[in-house]
Amino acid sequence: METKAKVVFGIDVSHWQGLIDWKKVKASGVDFVYVKATEGAGYVDSWYDRHIAGARAAGLTCGSYHFFQPADSVAKQVDNFVHRVGPLKAGDLPPVLDLEMPPDWSGISVAERIKRASNWLVAVEQQLGVTPIIYMSPSFAGELGQAEFLKRYQLWVAHYTQAQAPTVPAPFATWLFWQYSETDAAADDLQKLRKKVVNQTLIERMTSSIQALFNRLFK
Repeated sequence: METKAKVVFGIDVSHWQGLIDWKKVKASGVDFVYVKATEGAGYVDSWYDRHIAGARAAGLTCGSYHFFQPADSVAKQVDNFVHRVGPLKAGDLPPVLDLEMPPDWSGISVAERIKRASNWLVAVEQQLGVTPIIYMSPSFAGELGQAEFLKRYQLWVAHYTQAQAPTVPAPFATWLFWQYSETDAAADDLQKLRKKVVNQTLIERMTSSIQALFNRLFK
C-alpha cells in the first residue's frame, strides 16, 4: 500500500517583515520558520533575535539561514553566522546556506566558487555539529558547475512554477524543501510578509536520512 506523504508548511522571514504576530502565523497552519540570521562577513539581521524568540514561543520549529556574499571572507562569514546562531537548540532545523544573486559571483571562477561555498558548509558543520542545507534555484546550480560536492547536502530549491513538482538541478537527486511561491494568502498576517516570505512544503521521503529528520523534528 502506498504511503501518503506528510506535508508541512513554513515561511522564511527577515527584518523586511518587521513585527509579526506569530500566534496568527501558527494558527494559519504554518509549522516551521527559517529566519535570516546573517549576511556576508559582518551583517546581522536586526530582527533575528525577536523573530526567533517569537516563533519559538508560538510553538513553531525554527531554523536560521545565512545569505552568502561571495566577495567576502569565507572565514569571517562562518564566524558571523556561528556567533549569531550557535549553539543550536534541540529540535532546531539545520542551518541553511543561501546561494543566489548571480551578478555577485561574476569574475570568480567556477573552481573558486565551489571552494568558497564548500568551505562555508564544511566549517559550519564542524562548528555547529549539523550538516547544512543548501538554498538555490535550479538555474543557480549552473553557477557552481553542478559540482559533485553538492550531492552531500540536502536541497531547498527555489522554483516558482505551477507544476506538481520543482525542477531538481544536477547533481541533486531530490529536494527537501520546495519554495514554490513568492506570495501566501493563508492569513491576513502572512499577506503582509514581503520579499522572500513564501509558502513551502517539506515532503516526507522514504529514505533513512530524511525519515530520521522528520522523526526528530516533527514527531
